[in-house]
Amino acid sequence: MQTILIIDDSVTHRAFAKSCLEREYTVLEAAGGYGGLALADAHPPDLFLLDVVMPELDGEKTLQMIRGHPKLRAIPVIMLTSVSDKKRVLEILKSGANGYVIKPYLPAKLKERIARILGSTSVSERSPQAPEGPPTVQAGTALSPPPDAAATPQPATPTPAAAPTTAPAATAPLASEVSVGEGTSESVRYSLDLQAVTFFRKAVRSLEIFALPNSYVNRLLVLSGDARKSQAVISEIADRKPKLAANILKLASCGFAGAGTLATMQDAMESLGLARVRKLVHLVELATLFPRRESTLLPDRAFWGHAVAVGTACETIAAQQPVGDENAYFHGLVHDIGKLVLDRFFPEEYEPAHALMQAEGIPAFDAEMRTLGLCHGHIGNWAMVRWGLSQEITDGIRFHNDPQTMTKLASDVCLQYLANAIVHGVFEKQESAELIFSGLNPAVVTFEGYTSAKVAEVVTQLQAKAQGIPPLIEALGEVLAESE
Repeated sequence: MQTILIIDDSVTHRAFAKSCLEREYTVLEAAGGYGGLALADAHPPDLFLLDVVMPELDGEKTLQMIRGHPKLRAIPVIMLTSVSDKKRVLEILKSGANGYVIKPYLPAKLKERIARILGSTSVSERSPQAPEGPPTVQAGTALSPPPDAAATPQPATPTPAAAPTTAPAATAPLASEVSVGEGTSESVRYSLDLQAVTFFRKAVRSLEIFALPNSYVNRLLVLSGDARKSQAVISEIADRKPKLAANILKLASCGFAGAGTLATMQDAMESLGLARVRKLVHLVELATLFPRRESTLLPDRAFWGHAVAVGTACETIAAQQPVGDENAYFHGLVHDIGKLVLDRFFPEEYEPAHALMQAEGIPAFDAEMRTLGLCHGHIGNWAMVRWGLSQEITDGIRFHNDPQTMTKLASDVCLQYLANAIVHGVFEKQESAELIFSGLNPAVVTFEGYTSAKVAEVVTQLQAKAQGIPPLIEALGEVLAESE
């Protein structure tokens, strides 16, 4: 039986935590930091539950001493805190805690958090590695992978329930490390938390919304290049899914200048063209797939506005190639879908990453790796594999933040990476095409034969099309609000 050491100065809080856990774990107790450290030195636990506010030696200092102790430093730590302490806990998470639970809490929540971190292995079975919490990383520093990473039991790769019209997609392989900025002066490498991977992959695979077969998105992706069959599928929506059709027509009527009121899907195709209506089907079905939640972390309009911009950039980049890709727009729509999965289904786990991103002005990828031990690319990959999308698309979702970690680069991954980088440069950083090009990953530039002139072409088209994005997103926002 695994052992948990509760360090809390409150007798009541210790008793409650023990009552939640004693049937499944051996529970040790200590009334303060010094007593807890002494007890842990004699009887090392599998996990610490550590209160933040304690007299003499508080939770932050106790955590520092645990991380500096040769016998204890690899043991995971969960902080126990009140809501008012959350800002402070964010700082502590950056120092090496593996997670936190807000008091008061339900027993199930505490057990779920502990199970996620401990996984199914004991301390003796875990690789002897650096603390599993978020590392403190300096630019240019590489974190070594776990010494026994090759021998560490890996979770089995899931076999997704693919839609009948698509071939099953393979889950992207897991590496012991992921990195960002490879080949630049700001290269940073992070260790992947395999226990977090096990927890999130299982949790994402269990989400029923991604088990729905025969989505119109999937059917249209497969029918790429076949206009006649694509038109038939779109016409079918009105009979089979009238609510979806009504929402698509609302975007078609409100989201495009001069479109007017469109009564049928056939009207929309005749007025806007098959390609535009196809993109609206992708956008509306994907956006309405997710449950509504008032989110301050990831507002709908901000998320989908960025997604549409990246989709537009993907289209432009694909058009620069000798053979275009009719599905390029969809690549952009889903590139950050893992963020939406985290926000809608795992908000408490995602909040520290978002807070760190805001506090330090760092990219989401870096904040997620430092707090979650994986990134939204992993989450999005598992979700869209479950939804039955092709490996080309799901690999792009997984690797668009760190394409250089692929064993062999792929054009679909480079497409999402380039489009995302250019959109961030144009709309968030207001950078010139030359500056955007200078910051691109060298491996991608070489693989794609990309040039500053091509970046400038994408920037010009993005700026020309930018004014059409807000009315489309405004109409989508109304659709999503009505779906609550």
